[in-house]
Amino acid sequence: MPSLKKTSRTLVQLLCWVFIASIITGCASVTPDYEKPRLHVTSIKLLPADGLSQRFKIGLRIINPNDTPLPLKGIFYSVSIEDYELVSGASGNLQDVPAYGESDFSVTASTDVFNGARLLHELLTNPRDMLSYSFNGRLDLSQWWIPSVNVKESGEITLLK
Repeated sequence: MPSLKKTSRTLVQLLCWVFIASIITGCASVTPDYEKPRLHVTSIKLLPADGLSQRFKIGLRIINPNDTPLPLKGIFYSVSIEDYELVSGASGNLQDVPAYGESDFSVTASTDVFNGARLLHELLTNPRDMLSYSFNGRLDLSQWWIPSVNVKESGEITLLK
């Protein structure tokens, strides 16, 4: 027979989880019109190579379509071509994006040499006229009650003949 102390502890834990779940659900419904920020690549500049890895300075623009400022803590981003992740990086030096505003900033990224070689091999053995690409970004916000925002942009690039 379970002890009264163990049963009451289990009941308290269950009530805590129900309370946390109701708060999370309530917070999610507070901003039903929340729209994901947009993230655009505005420039790419080559930096001096670091061994076999090429480094880039990437200009990004974050557009906030909401009526509250977007307090940024950090960003992680990656660029893939034909599902090979070629460039990735992270930064914590970001400024807040004002409500209904935008902010420009630069981040550094480095290449994945092995995935670049795999992509080159794939393109040499199976040439094509179009390449698919995807840009993935995760914006971490400085408020604990707002989850990180994932931004994905994908499309195709036509190769010149």
